[in-house]
This record gives sequence, C-alpha cells and structure tokens, in this order.
Amino acid sequence: MKNTIARGTEAELMVATQATKKGFVVCLPINHSSEYDLIIDSGKLNRIQVKRAYKVNNHGTEALCVETRRILVKHSGKRGSVANRYSENGYDYLIAVDCDKNTYWIIPKEISSQYKAQVYLSSKDDYKNQWALLEVDVSS
Repeated sequence: MKNTIARGTEAELMVATQATKKGFVVCLPINHSSEYDLIIDSGKLNRIQVKRAYKVNNHGTEALCVETRRILVKHSGKRGSVANRYSENGYDYLIAVDCDKNTYWIIPKEISSQYKAQVYLSSKDDYKNQWALLEVDVSS
C-alpha cells in the first residue's frame, strides 16, 4: 500500500477495532483538523494520536519507529511535507501500530513528547499492548 493516507487509515481502523474488542467505546472525529485521530472512552475520554510503525536501519539493525511530529503535506503545487510538533494538549496517548504483526504500543503523551522526531519502539516494550493504561483508575 503506497498511499500514506490509506496506510494511516489502516492503522487508525486497527486501533479502533482492537479497542472495541477490549470493551472500550471508540469515537471518531468528523473532520481532520484535530490533533488526535480518535477518542477512546473508558469512563474517561482519551484523545488518541495513531501512528503507523515503520522500519528503519538503525546502525545496521532493523528497528521499528514512529514519528512524534505531525506531518502535513504542502499544498499550492509545492512538493514535500512539513513536520510540526503537536500542541501540549493535542492528544493524551500516542498509539503506535505495527500493522504487519498486529502489535500496539500505548504511550502516554508525557513520554512521547520527550522525543524530538522519532520513538524507537524497541525501547518502549513496557508500553507494548498495555491497553490497561487507558482504563480509569477507580481507586482514586
């Protein structure tokens, strides 16, 4: 699949499907101007930014990573794209998706925002498939 929008849509739908299977309510924004891709309702509304993982060569080793920036395609006939940082309140969790292996990393914004451009997912295995991070803490 070459179209980057279609690839992103696949990742978003995979997250929505998996969250639904986990018993969460999933809401989708009706426009594309928000900094989040969906809302996962667990009794608390969590704004979710979905990123599709991609492979890179990291000093001779293949690694999975995701962008921490918002990639915007230039318009008006100009080629290329622009990478902007998300605002402080743009989302609550970044969910990275390995679409080939159906694996998810649920990374809180305070962690993902520490990275300037990319998060190498092998360094974030403690967030792998940790859907419980989205659940409401009823002990408070």
